[in-house]
Amino acid sequence: MTAVTVCVPVFNAEAFLAETLDSIASQSFADIKVLISLDRSEDDSEAVCRRHLVDPRFELIVQRERLGWVGNVNALIERVDTPYFCITPHDDLLAPQYLAEVHALVASDPAISCAYSDIETFGAIGCARIIQPDIRGVLIERVTDFLLNHYNAVAFRGMVRRRSQDERPYVPTGLRRDFGADAVWMLHLALRGELRRVPSTLYAKRYDTNSVHAAWPNWPRKELVAAWAEQAAICARIALDQVGDPRDREIVLAAALMRVAGVGDAGSFAAPREPIEIAAATAIFCDMLGDVAPLREMQSILALPNAHWLRNAIAKSASPAGSAIDIRSAEQTDVIAAAVEAQKTELAQLRATYASHEEGIVFLRDECAVRDARIAALQAQAKAQADTIAELQRKLRRFSGARRFLPGWLAKRMN
Repeated sequence: MTAVTVCVPVFNAEAFLAETLDSIASQSFADIKVLISLDRSEDDSEAVCRRHLVDPRFELIVQRERLGWVGNVNALIERVDTPYFCITPHDDLLAPQYLAEVHALVASDPAISCAYSDIETFGAIGCARIIQPDIRGVLIERVTDFLLNHYNAVAFRGMVRRRSQDERPYVPTGLRRDFGADAVWMLHLALRGELRRVPSTLYAKRYDTNSVHAAWPNWPRKELVAAWAEQAAICARIALDQVGDPRDREIVLAAALMRVAGVGDAGSFAAPREPIEIAAATAIFCDMLGDVAPLREMQSILALPNAHWLRNAIAKSASPAGSAIDIRSAEQTDVIAAAVEAQKTELAQLRATYASHEEGIVFLRDECAVRDARIAALQAQAKAQADTIAELQRKLRRFSGARRFLPGWLAKRMN
């Protein structure tokens, strides 16, 4: 069986697609199949793809309907039947040893869910190096680390282990305009195992001004902050579905709330910048989660044994220079606890307002029902009266006829 499937989602990529496919074909790790899914495009991307089908490892799927980037990636994952796979967007470039090195790492330890290298950017934003640290440890450590410290989806381009023939970790759907779906997918991978880094720059990511991701920073701030809060709430729900211990669930929820507020290293261009944005984002987050896992007093959560990622994030946020502080006695804890309590109070008030509105709606519905019954009774009464009047009119017509006939009849009788 082939070891690795390289999934290449393509859309309107004629200008740079050949370079990407050439870099895949030139990999030193040759035990691969290459699946290309061409979303409905308006250029000659299909012709570029077909030129590479002379390599028997390449296969092209042409989509009849526009799927969007998430749908196109998932269409590829649906067809994966190898033990490992990776996603390579249509404009990125791989160093010749990329697949060999990430495969060697992910295959070395069954605890590893995904292996990836550092990324070098090029194109619209120039040259920079993006490094994503490992996500290691037991489940609660991996989840908390992700929530507090990870947004840039370097691992999205890594090599993923499938643990069974039926397992296909799809990119999540349902996010606002697919915002950050690649980052949420990293959480799914972290729930399955460790995310490990090859400490070399073996992957080049092109930044194109026409890409979907390039448009995100240009969204209105209100929509960006809302998308950020919604993503954090979705991440919290995904994680809470896998975490059973009540104390660990509190840690997950606290970490997600801190992610919303920008505490830790997970912040991005979408994270709240001002207090009013933090308040708005927190309200959206709380509204999406409801009563899924109410928080205790924050200081008690920070004292839990598995809460060291929370304590470290607060320390780093409170002390950019990295100086040591006593988290449990620092006023930062009180500030966060007060903020959490304020948001819980606000949420309770919103729910009370909603409940009062519901009561008002029920009252109005009952009042309408009473009035409808009254109207129906009046209509029945009016119909009965109309029937009585009609009967009286018929009797009157018969009496009038009798009055005209009676005098003649009497005269005849008397003669």
